[in-house]
Amino acid sequence: ECYRLALRRLDLPASRVLAVEDSRAGLHAAGGAGLPTLIVRSRYFRNGDFTGAAAVVDSFEDVRLDALYRIAGERRLLRPVIG
Repeated sequence: ECYRLALRRLDLPASRVLAVEDSRAGLHAAGGAGLPTLIVRSRYFRNGDFTGAAAVVDSFEDVRLDALYRIAGERRLLRPVIG
């Protein structure tokens, strides 16, 4: 529900947002709101099943801007926002 609330408050469609999560529960929450999701593995959920994620990386150090733009282009996002 938090993702849907954020989308409403920001007046954004889910198709224009990329969620960043580290767990299967987070992936399900974001996916339930229709958000494509980038998984950054954590030590707690390193071996989780992240089927359905837009991309999975082992750490933020592995996040490449060109990959985010590729995901954004495939999903027709306005632009990835890292914050």
